[in-house]
This record gives sequence, C-alpha cells and structure tokens, in this order.
Amino acid sequence: SAGIPRIEVKFLIDANGILHVSAREQRSGKEAEIEVQPSYGLTDEQVENMILESFDSAEEDFRERQVIEARREAETILAALEKGKQSPAWGLLSSAEKKEIAKLEKALRGSKGGDDYPAIRQGIDQLNQAGGIDDGWRGLFGAHGQDHGSGGPGRGADGAPPGGKSGV
Repeated sequence: SAGIPRIEVKFLIDANGILHVSAREQRSGKEAEIEVQPSYGLTDEQVENMILESFDSAEEDFRERQVIEARREAETILAALEKGKQSPAWGLLSSAEKKEIAKLEKALRGSKGGDDYPAIRQGIDQLNQAGGIDDGWRGLFGAHGQDHGSGGPGRGADGAPPGGKSGV
C-alpha cells in the first residue's frame, strides 16, 4: 500500500448554505481547504423585489379568481335555467318573459367566455332577476318552488310576477 495516498476529506455546510471542503493527506499532513458558495443565492434586494412582485401579482390573482368564480356561477345558473325550462313553471311565463330570459341567457353565455368580471357578474344578476331568484319566480329555477298566491308558482294572486309587472 506504499505510494497510495490516504486522503481524509471533510464536508461541512453552514447555516448560510456555504459548503466548506477540507482535505488532508494523512501521511504528509499536507492540508487544503476550499469554500463553495452557491451561485443561486439571493441578495436582500432580490428578495425585496420578489416580495413586491408578489404583492403586484396578488391583485391580478384576485381578479383571475373573481372571473373563475363568476364563470362557475354563470354555468350553474345556466344549467338551472335549462332545468327550469323543463318545469311546469316555464309554461306559465309569457312569450315576452321567455324572450327576455332568452336574450339575457345569450348575453350571459357570451360574457362568461371572456375575462370581464363586471360583465359576467351583471349577466348573472340580470338573469337571476329575470328568472326570479331574487324576485320570487322561484318555480322557474327550482330554487324553492314557493307559490306567491293563487296565480301559479312564482306569481301573485292576479297571475302577474311579483312586483305587479307582467313583462320583464
């Protein structure tokens, strides 16, 4: 085994992620040491910039979330509308009411594909109002099926929708 070097190598990583490597040839006692610093380390300025960028993107992330949630809500109300069209309450609506709902449905279908949150939200609210989720034509979307008088599901005693208007 004469002539074969015997080298002791030690590796130490400190709390800052710096690697310290030391090597010592055991027969001669000759020693060498090197420090290896990661090239991916971030400066304080870089960390600060990343934090500021995260705040900027948080606003955009929130807007994107609003749009996604509004799209889901639009899909839910459109599915409820399709189901409502099969219910007996649909037959009780006038042709003018059906045309108005169809117009609002088309508008909501168009806006839900875009990224304009206020437009999607407006379409949802208008269709909700026309369909009676907020005003009481609950039989149409099957929300509660409440009868508001003897004029049929979701109609007053005079047969008109709540609020006395027969058109939407």
